[in-house]
Amino acid sequence: MKKAYLISFVFFFVMIVQATDVYGWPPDLEIIPENPTSCDIVVIRLSGIWGNSCIPLDSAVSIVDCNIYVDVIWNDPFTTCLAVLTPWKRTRSVGPLSPGIYNVYARLLGYFPIPEEYTWMTEFVITYESHVDTIYYVDAEHGDDNDDGLSRETAFATIQKGIDMSKSGDTIIVAPGVYTGEGNYDIDFYCKAVTVCSSDPNNPLVVAETVVDCQGNWDSGFCFCSNEGSNSVLTGFTIADGYYGVDCSDYSNPTISNCIVTNNQFLYGAGIKCHNSSPTFINCTISRNICGIQSSYYSYPKLTNSILWGNINEQIDGPVAVSYSTVQGGRTGKGNIDDDPSFADANKGDYHLKSQAGRWEPNSQSWIQDDVTSPCIDAGNPMSPIGLEPFPNGGRVNMGAYGGMAEASKSYFGEPPCETIVAGDLNGDCKVNFLDFRLMALHWLRDENQ
Repeated sequence: MKKAYLISFVFFFVMIVQATDVYGWPPDLEIIPENPTSCDIVVIRLSGIWGNSCIPLDSAVSIVDCNIYVDVIWNDPFTTCLAVLTPWKRTRSVGPLSPGIYNVYARLLGYFPIPEEYTWMTEFVITYESHVDTIYYVDAEHGDDNDDGLSRETAFATIQKGIDMSKSGDTIIVAPGVYTGEGNYDIDFYCKAVTVCSSDPNNPLVVAETVVDCQGNWDSGFCFCSNEGSNSVLTGFTIADGYYGVDCSDYSNPTISNCIVTNNQFLYGAGIKCHNSSPTFINCTISRNICGIQSSYYSYPKLTNSILWGNINEQIDGPVAVSYSTVQGGRTGKGNIDDDPSFADANKGDYHLKSQAGRWEPNSQSWIQDDVTSPCIDAGNPMSPIGLEPFPNGGRVNMGAYGGMAEASKSYFGEPPCETIVAGDLNGDCKVNFLDFRLMALHWLRDENQ
């Protein structure tokens, strides 16, 4: 028995010592942006073809003087692997960096004594630059990536071009339209703390008409794959027909709000993928995807004031912290419910919530009354801002992508809405009573300007 163990160990040792030949080390390297300045976050992306399906799942980075060391961490070799060549990619980011010449080194680490010397990969120069926060514009119909993007008249044509030109602190405003083709899928934030938003994230019609359409292929709508933080913000889009609607990988923790993620049904994809990442989703509707949210490998995404309903397989696969949301099949968490959200017409992409007091009908551009009222109305986090929700709004934000918007469905109190606004009636039930006092006390001394 001991002899068998020894032979097995020698076998693994030999295989691992030869790892640099078998697995194609050193890998390919990409520095983003190509000519970084002292205002940029520098993205270091290593990629290649692995000898089997157990691709590297992690990486780390450290800086000593002007030397940047990247460790690519190999899987446990005892893991069962398929003997197929498998593409892999690991991304780390550093900076902003001081002006100077920087050298990048990489090494492969594993559970057995494989070669651990650093391999010199490349060098790059950081030049000095001052920066003033800038707004860039994107317009699918009238834009041109050869323009400067600094006005609506000189807008870019692709969202990726807007991000590529931006620096942390900038805003990219995207006009209504259907965004397809290169530059409008796999849209990468490259670790920039920028806001990418529709022209009016608080307008449901704009959200519904600002569509990133992956056209039913392997691509994702947006890729947060470069260690983005919470100041990387995406708000006010419909993201559809991809493998993943939103892909969050490699320690990426962006903030995503007022988005509809739907019809991402290509093969085994999902509306949201989280791998080693913990994004935050606020007032989002995730529906009609193969899976709602896939969360794996030390991912802990947060979901609040949102709707997960009508996804084909699981609503949630893996760890997700959910609060004040409706999840089909139920989900443990404060304020969660398991009730049909009563969408106006999910089959036609209308995710307004039905209401006996009033629901905005985008085709007729008018308020109509339904014969039922969605349980998602007035069910969001009581401490979340009501935003632009019309009166009567119950004094509490709705769940879903339209919560906090001017077209949010109205609150119903069991009788026709009151036509006269009564001073002191905070929730809109035509009465001034303890319920209004409770709302006032709950938000006493709150100051949204601070």
